[in-house]
Amino acid sequence: MVSRLGQYLRLIRPYGMLFLGLAPVFGAVANHETRLPVLLLLLLMGCLYHVFTFVYNDIVDMAVDARSRYVAARPLLQGMVPKKNAVLLAGGAVVFMMVLAVLIGSVVTFLLALIAVVCAFIYNIGNKRLPFFEYVLGVGALSLSLAGAAAAGPQVSMLAWVVAAGFFLQWVFSVGVAANLKDVEEDAKSKIYTSPTVFGVTGTNGKTMIPWLFRVYAAGISVAYLVVLGLPFELGLVASSIDGLPIPLVCYTIISLLLLLTTALLLRGPSPSRDTFLRITGVHEGLSLLLVPLVLSSRLLSAIGPSGLLLILGAIIVWPLCWFRLLYGKTLIPLE
Repeated sequence: MVSRLGQYLRLIRPYGMLFLGLAPVFGAVANHETRLPVLLLLLLMGCLYHVFTFVYNDIVDMAVDARSRYVAARPLLQGMVPKKNAVLLAGGAVVFMMVLAVLIGSVVTFLLALIAVVCAFIYNIGNKRLPFFEYVLGVGALSLSLAGAAAAGPQVSMLAWVVAAGFFLQWVFSVGVAANLKDVEEDAKSKIYTSPTVFGVTGTNGKTMIPWLFRVYAAGISVAYLVVLGLPFELGLVASSIDGLPIPLVCYTIISLLLLLTTALLLRGPSPSRDTFLRITGVHEGLSLLLVPLVLSSRLLSAIGPSGLLLILGAIIVWPLCWFRLLYGKTLIPLE
């Protein structure tokens, strides 16, 4: 039996918090930020954005989720967390986030953070009504990353724009491809049309049929992500070697190949095992996030040193696994 605190933790999904939490941090590092207190406050700002985005999503989707055989046990639907408390939690996260944006940066930082919040709000309102709303959420992630860059200085570097574009593409794939694919059958029952259904993806009796056109579309997003994050090496914006060893470039190549492999596995769909699909999704998202600090490794070494870089890389891998085990036990399958 999960405690009351555990139910609130399930609601805010701490296992995925670093995916948005690190967006402003990496944006700032790409824009020459080296002050550790600023980077830590930006991490907190990103985590608060995560709390708002996901808690508000659960509030808006309560009626739809109640009809799903997979997520009907979420804390809000079970009454373990009162709706009014969830509203206060989401609202408080936004207020605290915007206060941090003012304290850390400039008017530009505040405006970009506000755009990110508005994008998350619009996404949660519209994603069950119209397809391709993942692009709105992608703009939110892009704005959040740029908010971190703006906190580092008035001029946003090309590298910061590249990193922000990477977060945009990561969220377009994560939501528009992976998340929507796993819910195709349940969404069809509720007459919800997402981007996969526009391409003709269908799900019946646990089997998902994916047309080649959607496979090309989804693979294109994944390849675009790799190309965008490869640009810093090609343009000389970051060092491709450390102490004469091509460690960043080699790591980028290995992670890129693994991402292409997991993309191919995801495009087989969630049938016959949704649990396996969720595990592959988690690996794919983790690899996507891991690629960013590897590309920025030369900058991160200057900002936080070798121990700090290793801490970030280790946290990206260990953080979600620890939270899965703590909140969901040995199955490691969240209510997604």
